Amino acid sequence: MELSPKPKEGNHVIAWTLSGSYSDTLKLVLRANMSFDEALKVASRDERFMATVYAMNSLLIQKGIYTTEEFESIFIEWVNKERRKKTRSVKASSQVLCEA
Repeated sequence: MELSPKPKEGNHVIAWTLSGSYSDTLKLVLRANMSFDEALKVASRDERFMATVYAMNSLLIQKGIYTTEEFESIFIEWVNKERRKKTRSVKASSQVLCEA
């Protein structure tokens, strides 16, 4: 992952763009000394969910509950399972249309 442009500071706010494999561009805004309640207020529902998953996985990996490799393997397993479900659903839908 790489940051661009260089972080800018002003009024306790640092903002930059983060480019990574799972997102084309993600804008991050960090405020010094932000409380948990403030973070909950400024984050959207999706951002709160992503932050929760990030925090939980980070803690589990840091505490040695599982490794990054184990997480990635289970993640891939879940994605493959969901793709198979969608494929079966599309096939079932197309069969119904063909029979009609």
